[in-house]
Amino acid sequence: MGKVNLARVDERLIHGQVMITLSQRNGVNSIFVVDDVVAKDPFMKDLYKSAGNRTGQKTIVISEEKAKFYWDEYKFKDYSCILIAKTVGTIANLMKTWSSRGIKYWWYCYRKMMKMC
Repeated sequence: MGKVNLARVDERLIHGQVMITLSQRNGVNSIFVVDDVVAKDPFMKDLYKSAGNRTGQKTIVISEEKAKFYWDEYKFKDYSCILIAKTVGTIANLMKTWSSRGIKYWWYCYRKMMKMC
């Protein structure tokens, strides 16, 4: 079973030095970019995959629904990933969905995040 080491909200998604530094910590072996618009645009998808691969990590670009499906079906396989989205809302939706399916840690994070808003 895989795990999310870090959930990051950044409008730029994958951004140079920040991602290189973050991706080399905590046993990360992949980057999951969750964005509906980017996932539907083949050019942008390839661009972000290329940028992510420069960090030395496998980069997967998927929509929000595909991220939910990927967890339900595969539990993120054996990926230890950084999960990146452009908005807090996307991360909150994922947490809310996953917590309703029995993933307690996500529920804890979701409640803490809602208190900050």
